[in-house]
Amino acid sequence: MNSTGAASDAARWRRQSVILAAWALPNAIMVSLINIALPEIQAAFDVGPGTLTWAASGYIVAGAIGAVVNGRLADVFGLRNVALFCMLVFALTSICVALAPSFSWLVAFRIPQGAVGMALPTIGMGGIIFLLPPEARGRAVGWMMASFGLGVVIGSVAGGFVIAWAGWRAPFVITGILALGLIPPTLAMIPKVQPSANPPRLDKTGGLLVTVAVGSTLIAVNQLPRPAGFEIGLTALAVAVVFWIAFLWQVQRSKHPFVDPVILRSLPFLRSCAFGGIVQGQFVLAGFVFPLALKRLYNYSVADVGMLMAAGFLTVFILGYTGPRISARLGNRGTLVLAAACSVIGSMGSSLLGITSVPGVALLYVFLAAAYTLVQPVMITAAGRILPSGYAGAGMGFYNFAYFAAGAFCVALSGGVIERRFTSLSTWTGLHAGPAVGYVDALLVLAGLSITGLVLLLLVWNDPGIGKPKETLRPA
Repeated sequence: MNSTGAASDAARWRRQSVILAAWALPNAIMVSLINIALPEIQAAFDVGPGTLTWAASGYIVAGAIGAVVNGRLADVFGLRNVALFCMLVFALTSICVALAPSFSWLVAFRIPQGAVGMALPTIGMGGIIFLLPPEARGRAVGWMMASFGLGVVIGSVAGGFVIAWAGWRAPFVITGILALGLIPPTLAMIPKVQPSANPPRLDKTGGLLVTVAVGSTLIAVNQLPRPAGFEIGLTALAVAVVFWIAFLWQVQRSKHPFVDPVILRSLPFLRSCAFGGIVQGQFVLAGFVFPLALKRLYNYSVADVGMLMAAGFLTVFILGYTGPRISARLGNRGTLVLAAACSVIGSMGSSLLGITSVPGVALLYVFLAAAYTLVQPVMITAAGRILPSGYAGAGMGFYNFAYFAAGAFCVALSGGVIERRFTSLSTWTGLHAGPAVGYVDALLVLAGLSITGLVLLLLVWNDPGIGKPKETLRPA
């Protein structure tokens, strides 16, 4: 290829990378916006705290299902077609949420909104693997992380100001309009092609089974660690086990399986999912515990908490943009070592310092955000290198499911610890006492996650895309 052609390809890949990364923006705004809007929604509809959580958890559970199912639909029907569908539905449901006449209607609209909103970054990751050469994927994933960080800042900081000025409904309308604004550049830059010359038929039975399996798994990991939700969680876990077994059986017997069984048997792919989920769990857990502690111990307002936590979100944005340069300089292994160091500092510091210093909280969240952002481009690119042809969307769907499951479980576990330890006289570490006890003990989960992450780092050290040349799984 001549230099002109190479330059033209590189420019096209950069433009496509920007568009694919932007697909993560509406969901990132919505994930952070709902936390800011919940107090206003509660006041508007006069619902209790337990009922109120469905405005957030309904979106997340539906999002986990949507990430897996829509990822596979993108493999079969083309990623641009499915992405455009998700943008349209997201815009429509966002406006419907804003117009909801009751809390029940709000939750009803939040469910399809989550199913398509969380699918957009998943489809974008599949597009990165399908459209871009391996050498361009790390940068594109980094830009997607930057887009996520920017979206969370917009949702948590700008969203708070909009709510204060125009009420809680206005940001939902604005975010829906933003999703519509992504349609023209998507049509212009993302080609209308199928992932393969002969795309397989969609296994509808497998899709139904995995939908129930994923949804019940998320409910189980969200409820089991909570004292009041144990019975619901146990029932959901039983349902999940039955449907996962049925799904795996369907995958083995189907001529056109919902997901290539080789993917589910690949230890490198599963380790990538686990490692990515670990740092996701840390970041989400800290983002759950720190605001609760700041409000309880220091009487911080929602706006104050949003501004303080924005330091971590800005870290995601900055490192998402610059992370590929760091990886190019340090290599995959060096980048993972740096991320592991940030993880250890953030988690161990949380146990040692507790919530005794507000600037310390912001700094520790920055370290955990850095670990999260540095790991993801490496692991997503590594996972993409070993996915078989025609299953990029499905593979990224399962990768993102590991994200959601880890995040939901860590939040639920930390919430359960806070509930159980709230009236204790001293922490498990013996370093703190007083009203901060429950929160500090909840942050000990971060230490356990860091230790698990170090073990996984040793296991992935020589995996394809990390320490070995490219390896592609063969379709079954």
